[in-house]
Amino acid sequence: MVQIVRWSIRYDMRMPDLGGRSRAAQYAAALEQIAWADRHGRPTVFIPEHHGTSDGYLPSPLTMSAATAACTSRATILPCLVPTLRDPFAVAEDLAVLDLISGGRTEVLLVAGYLRREFAMFGVEFDKRGSIFEDKIAVIRRLLTGDTVTYQGRTGQITPLPVQRPPKMILGGSSLASARRAAVLGDGYWPAVSAPRLQQIYLTLCDQAGRRAGFIPPPTIQAIFVAEDPEREWTRIGPSVLHDMNEYRKYSASTPGASLYAHQTLDTIADVRKTGMYLVVTPAECVELAMSLLPEQGLPLHPLIGGLDPDIGWSSLELFANRVLPELGE
Repeated sequence: MVQIVRWSIRYDMRMPDLGGRSRAAQYAAALEQIAWADRHGRPTVFIPEHHGTSDGYLPSPLTMSAATAACTSRATILPCLVPTLRDPFAVAEDLAVLDLISGGRTEVLLVAGYLRREFAMFGVEFDKRGSIFEDKIAVIRRLLTGDTVTYQGRTGQITPLPVQRPPKMILGGSSLASARRAAVLGDGYWPAVSAPRLQQIYLTLCDQAGRRAGFIPPPTIQAIFVAEDPEREWTRIGPSVLHDMNEYRKYSASTPGASLYAHQTLDTIADVRKTGMYLVVTPAECVELAMSLLPEQGLPLHPLIGGLDPDIGWSSLELFANRVLPELGE
């Protein structure tokens, strides 16, 4: 069963403008905030990946996840991996060690990938990514249960084995194939876009196979900031949020398919605000919002979005801890 996430905190480590700060300091701030979040509740720490970006998007989520495991004791650690680009034996080994370090607090979101330049960088055929993805997922799952596996003429098993055998493997995507794939190969399904047809196909196939479904509604809100004065806060976070959204727009434009960002017009901070995907709310509004969301969706925090100054992120986190979490039973 996929864990219900009441609140999550995300780190993708974009940093387009150093502004006199260092990337090393930004990483240190991220780990400090993650440890803080762990002390204040049981969040899910979401750690995604992209490669070769101009703004330094995190390319190694399993390394960051291991650091997260080392500085937390309660948080669920959820790296988002593109196994299509990776050796499945190495992925399984890294996930096993991560699960051991975290004491069984690891889940993983697996996606096929959608950027051609990343596939070219790793020497993987983009047009065959669906079948490659399915093959590698099957191999990774078997390795994490302790099986000896043969893949492309190579035979092996991993040691040591993880605490969970295997950790929860949630599959993401936005196509009909992704829904079918998740029903057969995954422990849950997290579609990238809201599409009732995808949900119905997934649930129907799980029912036909006698498998427990783990459907996670796609997030309509990408990030929430808490502030006493939301208008003032928008002037501080707006440029970072605008960068974040426009970079995802570029990614979406490079590959046809469904995307939250594909049809957005995002020239100004006002354009970002109109989408409703990024919110700045008062503590009372945040509590009200939490009560209106499905429990599986939860409240997504993104305190270093777009290379945001950590001091700004901290102000939101402190308000969240002091004025929101007590109302949610944390």
